Amino acid sequence: MWMYGSAATRPPSARTAFVDGLAWADYRPDIDVELSHHFGNRTPRQFRGDTATAICLRFTEAKGVADLAVNDHLDVDGVLALFALKFPELAMGHRRTLMQAAEMGDFLCWGEQPAQELYQGLSLFLAETRGDPSVVAVRAMEKARSLLVPAPRPELAAGIKVLQRGVRLIDNGDVRRRTWGGRFVHYEIPFDLATPAAFKVPAPGEPLSDACLLWPHARARLDRERIVLLTIGMKGGWAHELWYPGYCWADTPQSWRPPGLEEDGTFVHAGLAAALLRLQALETGEGTWTRAAKVAPGSSMGSRGFPVVAAFIKDGEPAASTIKPDQVAQVLSGAF
Repeated sequence: MWMYGSAATRPPSARTAFVDGLAWADYRPDIDVELSHHFGNRTPRQFRGDTATAICLRFTEAKGVADLAVNDHLDVDGVLALFALKFPELAMGHRRTLMQAAEMGDFLCWGEQPAQELYQGLSLFLAETRGDPSVVAVRAMEKARSLLVPAPRPELAAGIKVLQRGVRLIDNGDVRRRTWGGRFVHYEIPFDLATPAAFKVPAPGEPLSDACLLWPHARARLDRERIVLLTIGMKGGWAHELWYPGYCWADTPQSWRPPGLEEDGTFVHAGLAAALLRLQALETGEGTWTRAAKVAPGSSMGSRGFPVVAAFIKDGEPAASTIKPDQVAQVLSGAF
């Protein structure tokens, strides 16, 4: 295993696999097989999957041949993809946990308790660890290996507790959930829960903490492949924003593709644009119904980052809309 950017000399190789990036854009002469879910990848059809981890598990299962794995960045999915190649028998025995933890990291998706521990442990490790990327990658794989062994881990408990609290808020009805058709769901956080944490948009791969009230992972437990309208009660009305599935930035052949997105993240959706104009005509609050021009990690509308695609905002911040939540849901769901 070797990371681009490492001070270590790249080992010689008869067959090199590039994992979880876009090899053919930058490293064509150095790569024999690509195992990636980034758009533009040349991953062989029989190995394709939603995450790099899923792809590498398929590669391993098919007895794929490579004597060197290289990568150009470190995140939870990338580490677990390398892990699947380095420790194939162990990885296959924990296949479900690895795949769920990878989706928690890259896609803000749900994972069961073992995956939550693996994700939280790895995300904290990567957030806190610095050094040569090849050395960090080896240490991260060893960390993953240790996290797969059941054991008390009090250092992970606080973050996991926050995620599970979000699940209870939904299940108990403290946060109202209502579906509108097969691909649209509305979550409403009441005014009495509308702390600053209710407005947090966590980044993919961010460790779980009480900085966010309702982690998108908790919503994805029931609504992984749905567009989410999130409403938050606030003084003078409601904050409304539309979230796309967290996997929408990637080439995910096993998941529903939400409409309006180009492979480079450019976002154009005529139906949504028309719905936002209708809401703006009904609006008497101070703010603007705004749509993102690009939807990808790192893109944003003011403070509303990926994967928020539309919102009622003023000066880049959530603003108090005067339109009632059910009416907003009816108008926006009609666009999909």
